[in-house]
Amino acid sequence: MAQDLRTRGVGSPPVGAGGTGPEPVGPGRGLSAGSVAGLAVLALAVSLAVQWAITAVDLPADTYVPAAVTTWTLVVACAGLAAVVLSRRMPSWLRAGLIVALLTATATSVLAWPLHGTSYYFGGLWADQQFRTQYLTRMTDSPALADMNYADLPSFYPAAWFWVAGRIADLTGTPGWAAFKPVALTTVGTTPALVWVVWSRLVGWRTAIGVAVVTLVTSVSLSATEPYSWPVAALLPAVAVVFWRQVTFAAPRRAALVCVGLFLGAAAATYSLFGLAGAALVTVLAGVAVAGAREDRRGALRRAVGCLVVAAVPAVLLALVVWAPFLVTSLSSGNRDNVAARFLPDISAELPAVLGADPWHLLLGVGLLALLARLVTPWGRRPDVLLALLVTAAVTYGWYAANTLALPFGTTLLAFRFQNLLVLVLATAGVLALAELLPRARSVLSGRSWQPRRLAVAAVLLAALALTQVVDARVHDLDDRIDRAYATPYPSGRNARGEVDPDREEGWNDALATSIDDLTGLAEDRAIVLSTDYTLLSVHAYRGFQSMIPHYANPLADYEARADYIHRLAASSTQSELLGLLDDCPWKAPDALVLRREDDGLHLRLGSDAFPAAPNTAFADVVFDPDLFTSPAFRTEDVGPFVVAVRAD
Repeated sequence: MAQDLRTRGVGSPPVGAGGTGPEPVGPGRGLSAGSVAGLAVLALAVSLAVQWAITAVDLPADTYVPAAVTTWTLVVACAGLAAVVLSRRMPSWLRAGLIVALLTATATSVLAWPLHGTSYYFGGLWADQQFRTQYLTRMTDSPALADMNYADLPSFYPAAWFWVAGRIADLTGTPGWAAFKPVALTTVGTTPALVWVVWSRLVGWRTAIGVAVVTLVTSVSLSATEPYSWPVAALLPAVAVVFWRQVTFAAPRRAALVCVGLFLGAAAATYSLFGLAGAALVTVLAGVAVAGAREDRRGALRRAVGCLVVAAVPAVLLALVVWAPFLVTSLSSGNRDNVAARFLPDISAELPAVLGADPWHLLLGVGLLALLARLVTPWGRRPDVLLALLVTAAVTYGWYAANTLALPFGTTLLAFRFQNLLVLVLATAGVLALAELLPRARSVLSGRSWQPRRLAVAAVLLAALALTQVVDARVHDLDDRIDRAYATPYPSGRNARGEVDPDREEGWNDALATSIDDLTGLAEDRAIVLSTDYTLLSVHAYRGFQSMIPHYANPLADYEARADYIHRLAASSTQSELLGLLDDCPWKAPDALVLRREDDGLHLRLGSDAFPAAPNTAFADVVFDPDLFTSPAFRTEDVGPFVVAVRAD
């Protein structure tokens, strides 16, 4: 590594500053702030237009029309991007606009078509999608940075994306649960275009198209189910390149470092795990730069520390916009247990599968070989970019190792969240390797009387076939979540297929809300509900007395103490004992109880931490005696399989 840095010169301008650097970056370097803003507006408009067009098509819920349209959308997109690349006289502004429009339209349609007949996003209101939707509902109700569930607590989960989405939902008059899908599709759908704009400044606009396309492919996976995290993960490799170039530059550019810091701060405010990983990544990059500067290590150390400080200041300031309320409250009330990271699925226990014989895994294999070759020696026109990607991949693999080392301490580092980041890094490296090899192959074949234009057509056809095959397979990986989106009842009762299932709790939510409002006389944002129907809190802005499981709960909420308190409520032998416990509640007492009627009583389902078992949550029902609510001290109402109980004060 030290020899690598001496070859390029740590104190010299980065690769690309001189004639031996990468290809001229074309329109990417010349984009002004106004041009970038215009492209952003274009991407938003294209994504929304595609969503509107797909929603307007009247199709049955179960049909293969979306698959057919998606296939030919990918083919047309490949042809369009190839035409842009091969064009020699197209104005740069038109070229940039076409690239952004094609990338955005394709990325949006690939994910929007499978959901054409439902208002829910992937997963409906199942598992994690419950608390994500609940968070958006809460942010739609009020712009205050509050906890997604509990009353009077600051937010623990980063609120940036949910706050913006909530403001959009409120502005358009859309319920939070219904706004999730269009905002999420727009977020994921515009990310490849954003990646192209950034990478075009680093490796040239043509190569950046390849990086944007593999970003699009990677997004068609579980990345799409966390739309708020994907833009952060997708841009992290590019940020690593930017920081590496500055930390190895004789005169680092403050503006570039501030941009790195703003990105890290936005990452911490949006998805804290990737914010922490980004901070670790730039620190490791700084350390590599110092270790490789054998001739002037003291100067390299000063430069590295200076770069870290310049990036850290805006990062911390921006992150505190979201994190300050929680940190202040946490410091004043003492440390609490945090079990959010106590989760070890199989994909966290194993290294990501990146080798295989299909087109996608072949590209990942090429990227892995390219990075291993960069470990041995500088090669290609962009060894600095490959080195930054190599360090990013190493940090990701290191995260998996640290994840296992954390197990004896009773926690994990949620390494499975980095699977798609690693895949994207290897795919990007594969694109860069092909960008090095294809011109040489073209030169060799041209020397054998192979016509360049026909070679280009053949390459486009091969790319289109590979892309359709890979994307189709990855869409099928989301089939289970697509089915749940269609099967989950809307709050009014019916699901997207027009079916009514009285045993599904989601279908009773509007009726439950009407009952709670009538019995309590309180606005939704003032009522605290203790409910066994947690999806009720996903679609209505009630404050919950208890979260569904401890891993979703705010550490300041005293989850275990609240669970013990609920057990004491259910164990009450008399109504006066129950009323006394409600009067002496250590927290704001519930204004309404929503319990499920069973043969042996009224049930409330509670979750408890079962880590390291898989699954990591154990569920058990707490059973209330129906006689506890029969006297005039309570008013009750039956709603489907539920009983709503409210004190009659």
